[in-house]
Amino acid sequence: QRICRALICARARLARRTRGRHVGKVHVDDANADSASRHTVFNARLGHLSRFARWNVESFARIDNMTDRRYAGSVIVNEGNRRFFEPAQGRAFIVGATATLD
Repeated sequence: QRICRALICARARLARRTRGRHVGKVHVDDANADSASRHTVFNARLGHLSRFARWNVESFARIDNMTDRRYAGSVIVNEGNRRFFEPAQGRAFIVGATATLD
């Protein structure tokens, strides 16, 4: 009965967030002969915070790179073999939860 009562009286809060990030063109050598093109990436997160008796439970779901954009995630400036570009991760889905006791 206590558990049911705690579930009924639980307080919950929903949070959502969308973020965009724009990166301009990045030159990869001293001569500025090559560069990584500019890109814009969008991410979204949905979270839920609940309290059950003395427990705080937070769960979330996140999507990174929502449009599955292909771009250089990082560059190695002046790399000797001209392999300057490292690919970024494609679309990614992440889910998780934490529980803490007061």
